[in-house]
Amino acid sequence: MTGSRANRPVRASRLAALMAAPLLLTAPLSDAWAQAPDAAAPTALAPATPPPATQPIALQPPAALAPPRALKPQAPATAAPPQADQVQARPAPGSASGGEPGVQVDTLEKVDPETAGVIGPDEGGLGFNLWQGADRAYVSALMAELPVRAPSPVMRALMRRLLLTAAQPPMAAAKPDQGGSADAAKGKPVSLITLRVQQLAAMGDVSGVGDLLAAIPGSITDPALLQVEANARFLANDNARACGITAREIQAGAGAYWQKAMIFCQILAGEPEKAEIGISMLNELGAKDPAFYALSDRLLGGTTGELTTVAEADGLLLAMARAAKAPLPADATRSNRPGVLRAIAVNPNVGPDIRLEAAERAEAAGALDTEALRQLYSSVSFDPGDLNRSLSRAEEIGGPVARALLYHSALSQTVPTAQAEIIDKALKIAVNEGRYGAAARVFHPLVSKIPPSADLLWFAPDAVRLMLSTDDPTGAEAWFKLLQASALFQDDSRDLLIRTTPLVRLVGTMGLENEPRDLSVWWRSVAAEKDAARRAALLYALLDGLGEDVPLDAWRAIGPVTGHTAANMVHPALWFRLLAVTDKVMAWTAEREARETAATAQTLLDTPQTAPVEDLQREAQLGTTDVLPVPAVSEETVLPPHRGEVILMVLAALGDGGTARVEASVLRQAVISLRAIGLDQEAHDLALEAALAAGL
Repeated sequence: MTGSRANRPVRASRLAALMAAPLLLTAPLSDAWAQAPDAAAPTALAPATPPPATQPIALQPPAALAPPRALKPQAPATAAPPQADQVQARPAPGSASGGEPGVQVDTLEKVDPETAGVIGPDEGGLGFNLWQGADRAYVSALMAELPVRAPSPVMRALMRRLLLTAAQPPMAAAKPDQGGSADAAKGKPVSLITLRVQQLAAMGDVSGVGDLLAAIPGSITDPALLQVEANARFLANDNARACGITAREIQAGAGAYWQKAMIFCQILAGEPEKAEIGISMLNELGAKDPAFYALSDRLLGGTTGELTTVAEADGLLLAMARAAKAPLPADATRSNRPGVLRAIAVNPNVGPDIRLEAAERAEAAGALDTEALRQLYSSVSFDPGDLNRSLSRAEEIGGPVARALLYHSALSQTVPTAQAEIIDKALKIAVNEGRYGAAARVFHPLVSKIPPSADLLWFAPDAVRLMLSTDDPTGAEAWFKLLQASALFQDDSRDLLIRTTPLVRLVGTMGLENEPRDLSVWWRSVAAEKDAARRAALLYALLDGLGEDVPLDAWRAIGPVTGHTAANMVHPALWFRLLAVTDKVMAWTAEREARETAATAQTLLDTPQTAPVEDLQREAQLGTTDVLPVPAVSEETVLPPHRGEVILMVLAALGDGGTARVEASVLRQAVISLRAIGLDQEAHDLALEAALAAGL
């Protein structure tokens, strides 16, 4: 909804052509390497010279095959020193050591790969000192449990920025029995760069995986990272490059994943005998994977294998299913991994109902473009009878199919009123099913073409909500002005305008006069509705978190409320640590502001003055005196400590359910904590997203 969520410029990566690589079923694998586009290939993946045509083609890696190379990180200027093979030349007085006279050559330290990142402060990065004050073990634990499946664009954008930011890694805490020396800590720490790549892959962020891998200095040799890359390539149907990585890893005596991947690659390369030998070896080793064996049998021409479940499918398994043209069972959408859901959504061999369900969830998690979801809606065929009674039929069937039906119907309408009625029904069904965000993004282009008019006053509140949720403040203002103009003369319009109070308060202002801001008036207009107390409590909690004044009378008006809400509670250890660290950051900020205020006051006292400060400033602006204006406080931005730790704890507290399934008290604290570390806009975005998801 803000610049923080805009697409950030990223450099070329080794996954740049993931979606362009063809599916190779008959070409030998060595030919596939040689034919791969050079622009997208890793630096060290040079094309191999194909063997003579008279010789059998064996599945062996090309001579030039080496670990995929990565680009250098683009960290801030003070972020990390250059690599050891780089030198710095600088003029020096007197003699110099080596080289030309007057030039001193220094050898610099190697870059720490864990500082790697692709976004700095100017691209939305969160600061090179992101992990200042944080404990490495705690950061690793929270990062490993990031809510990567949350259907929340705000949470996803924050996670992506966190994982892609170039930053100094956190320090390991010292053990008490080692004299306070952190260096004495035993055991190899968890690789944060590996965790970051793995979590980007879990988010289904294929481009993010490629960008971060490309930013790691030197050659990548970590099997975990290479498996993430191979799996991402399989997910994106880039089998040629995935098999290139597999060929190298299988020579190093890799584990079961690489053995299965090698069998698949041998089948693609037209080497069924070798694939069957590999399958026999897996059976002898006792490897249990019915889905893998079923798909292998199908790819080898068998007919007995049947795919019964892919609930835990990964990129390799889904690539095999696509190559075998095997239909996926209904439980395919039970997976909560966005990348897997995206692969199911774009698989033409899957039934439309399964594809639609996977596509909506993948889009909500940010793994699928909204336009791809629109195209999938358009590709579904419906009976003319269903289209003629789309409103009642959608109410009957519900779910993604209902939204696809209404999208078809809305596209065919030429009367704005009829089109608005269809969209209104789709949005209401989506709210009840927890899919409002995706529905709003899908229907936004249609709503943006509907001109606000007196005939559509009833639709104006929904249009304002949709425009705000899709980061279209201009469109929201147009419909809001329509409500305001009509409210001057019609009571019905006045009631509709009052219902926009929550959004007006959360956004801060629409930039217009006479906005409805009285919470008591709003409550009286909605008090009789279902779940009114729950929505009011959420609104008041969010406003309080944003620093807005919520009178005690507003809480009292909700009425006597007893008992408890049924919800998953945040673990006390996480909750109280979040509260404590947030308080610590606030104290740090208050102390810094006090020092700045004192410094400014001292500057004023030390400046010779013959007139009041205001008079001197006015005279300086008018040119009637030579006295300079009072110096302003430095504009240098100092980021608070514990910034990354607070973000991780906020995301963990919100959880995989996203903003639509979190208690009001948790959302309030999330907003407060984000504001404490300087992420005010992200706090407002989070609050607005939660309010819209709740139907406010």
